[in-house]
Parts: sequence; C-alpha cells; structure tokens
Amino acid sequence: MRKLVSSLLAFCLLVICGSAFASSASLRVAGSFPDYSLDIATGETALEFDPDADEFDLRFWKLGISLAEEVIPGLKVRLGIGHLGLSLDDRDQAAGLDPGGNYVKLSLDGLFGVSDSLAVGTALNYQYWRADDESSDGDEIDYQIDVIDARLSAIFHVSKRVSLEVGGLAFAADGRERYTTGGLRETTQLESASSSGALVNAIFHVGRSGRVDLTALFGAQNVLSISFRREY
Repeated sequence: MRKLVSSLLAFCLLVICGSAFASSASLRVAGSFPDYSLDIATGETALEFDPDADEFDLRFWKLGISLAEEVIPGLKVRLGIGHLGLSLDDRDQAAGLDPGGNYVKLSLDGLFGVSDSLAVGTALNYQYWRADDESSDGDEIDYQIDVIDARLSAIFHVSKRVSLEVGGLAFAADGRERYTTGGLRETTQLESASSSGALVNAIFHVGRSGRVDLTALFGAQNVLSISFRREY
C-alpha cells in the first residue's frame, strides 16, 4: 500500500510541475472530444511476495474496451473494462494454473499544447485486477491486485498523421494471492518490486477522428500494447 500512496504523491508532484511549466511556457489546453477504444496489451512485471520478499515475474495479457469523456477543458476521465490472463509459472503455488478474470480501469488524462508541434501529457491510471483458476486436483488460486501508475510525457507532432510520445512514469502494484489446497488456505501479500519506468508511444492518426497507439513501457513494467481509438 505504501507504494500506491507514493505513486499518488508522485502524480500530484507531476501535476504541480506541469502547472508550473504551463505558466512559464504559456501552455494552452489542447482541444479533445469524447472517444471509445479497443485496447490489447501483453507484458510482465516483477512482484515481491511476503513474508520473505521472494521476487517472481508476473506475466499478463489484457483485452478490453474503454470510453472517455472530457470533464473540464484539457482533462478526460476514462473508464475501461476487459478480460485478463495471468501467469506465474516459476511460483510453486501457481505452477500449472492459468488464472483468468477481469479488470476495471479508471484514468485521468491531461493534454496541454505548447506549440503546433509539441504538447505535454499527464495521466493517472488505476486498475483493479481479479483472476482465479482451479486444477483438476481441486487446488485453487485467486489474485486480487490494485495497479496504479502516474505519467508525464512530451508529445511531438512529427507530421499531420504521426505523433511520438516519450516520458516517464511512477508505478505501484499491491494485492494478495490466495491459494487453497487440501482444505488449507494460504493468503500471501504481494507488491511491485520496482516503482519507476519509461514509455514510448507512436500515435498514428487515421481519417478525421481515428488513431492507433502503439505503446511500449519499460522498467517497473515491460509492456507492449495497441489501442484503436475513435472520437465521436
């Protein structure tokens, strides 16, 4: 939980720095419209499991949809839902099991224009993951994980159809693993092993209102994702 709080504080710091930069650089709110998207992602992140702080790589994939609405100029609220799969093959409790389930995502996305060729983006993303599986022998595993990250980025408009986004992020995951075997239940707390990273996003504008985002995250998370988005 302390890492989740740290990420929230990091986002507040990013907002403060962004506001200060906006005042000095005369940033303007970038116009935006409501949109919906199809989101696909695959990746991994390192988790520490109490009480021994053993570290394991959690691999995952996600498929979902999201809907965003501008609440104030320059700030969108995005709600997403979808299906996910998890894998922790190196961990004895999860060996041979393929936990699957669903996720819910809530995001705050800010966008401010510096010039015709440059914009500044901020984002705070919260996700709740729930996944479980049961073996033929009756062993059960269940995961509940809170995932949060805060981002600050620069967006370069390379051409009319292509933009490039680069930036940094603060990341945290916190949750629990519940393993049941032979009538015995074991609950283990888990949290992210790393708390910082970077992002690169290639944005391709399609037609009058569509875009495709190809995003890579590095560091605390190693993720590749593609998003098909359309404004309405």
